[in-house]
Amino acid sequence: MATFNVVVSDPETGRSYTREVEGQDANRFMGREIGDEVDGTAVGLEGFTLEIRGGSDDAGRPMRGDVRGPALKEILLEGGVGYEPNRDGERKRVTVRGREVSDAIAQLNVAVIEGEGWVPVALGEAEPEEFEDIEPEADEDTEEDVDAEEPDEEPTEEGAADEAAEDTDVDEAEDEAAESEPEEGEEATDDESAETDDDENAEASDTPETDDDEAAETDDVTEESDDESTESAGEESEESAVEESSEAEAADDEDET
Repeated sequence: MATFNVVVSDPETGRSYTREVEGQDANRFMGREIGDEVDGTAVGLEGFTLEIRGGSDDAGRPMRGDVRGPALKEILLEGGVGYEPNRDGERKRVTVRGREVSDAIAQLNVAVIEGEGWVPVALGEAEPEEFEDIEPEADEDTEEDVDAEEPDEEPTEEGAADEAAEDTDVDEAEDEAAESEPEEGEEATDDESAETDDDENAEASDTPETDDDEAAETDDVTEESDDESTESAGEESEESAVEESSEAEAADDEDET
């Protein structure tokens, strides 16, 4: 017949209580594994639910959740349940128990996960008067359900008036924004037109300067042509004078002969 020392952990108070179970109460744990839920009646907590968190055999070898079955097994550990390394990277081969509860287990560690009331009072470790001024924490799921079931409050006349005033202010602000947008567009159009006119005037003012330069270049070409014509006329006159003097000399020679 199996006999266990069950260590019950109470998360509400942070205390732990040890109870010895045997017979039918012990059989409630037999064959269960780490992480399984058990009725709290096995340890005298009627209306509570327990969860198996671990345990050890009579030699102190711990149960590990990553080892199947109830038998002993030697595994190489880097840390966790059954081995605490002294330095980084240290490993050790350790003999541990599997995650299944068997009659070889001497101690079981369980935690209360559900139930109404106070665990110390249910176990006879405290009087109810000690917890009269303390309200147990409600489950988060229960609080969410209560919030979801609460109907929305109907708006009062004052609240409706305030909402209407806020809507009116919003509409007026939107109208003002819509009116200001075309003015900004017109100002932008005027600025673009002014810039275009300035560019055209600048181009027009640059055009006369170009015409003056071209006219000056034409005058220079004309003066060069006149100079060339004058030089050609002078050369022709000199040639004509030389020819006339030659002819006169020839005529004088003939007369003398």
